[in-house]
Amino acid sequence: MNRLKRENGFTLIEVMVAMFILLVGILAHAAFTITVIRENSNSGNYSSASALAQDKLEELTNLPFTNPMLADIKTGNNNANGMIDISPLNADHQESNIDERGNAGGFYERTWNIWTVSPSRKDIVVIVSWKSGNGKIKKVRVSTIKSI
Repeated sequence: MNRLKRENGFTLIEVMVAMFILLVGILAHAAFTITVIRENSNSGNYSSASALAQDKLEELTNLPFTNPMLADIKTGNNNANGMIDISPLNADHQESNIDERGNAGGFYERTWNIWTVSPSRKDIVVIVSWKSGNGKIKKVRVSTIKSI
């Protein structure tokens, strides 16, 4: 009587399960890679926005106290909220569509508000905003107090 020889190897079910596990791993890695790329881009935008805000703040801080760039043009925004989150509509000053160097042609918007708290003190806030890849508005805010 002939006996069937047992052949070594994997069954079709075992191969399919292994392929499914490999596929899940590859898809998870792909999703993670996409997230890393997106966050890397956001990180670059935050760095550029921080530099834009800090540059403007330093520029304003180095101006003489009576310079027109330090004028408190819209006094209606002079409160704690106006210093925290000013919009382009109620900001004292604004620059739209600037690039990471502050030149025309970018997607950043830089606004700043001056609050003349007293004849010898001005609070300055600079906010740089941009629209991220998912359409959300992102902002970087820096502030200081200038006094004489």
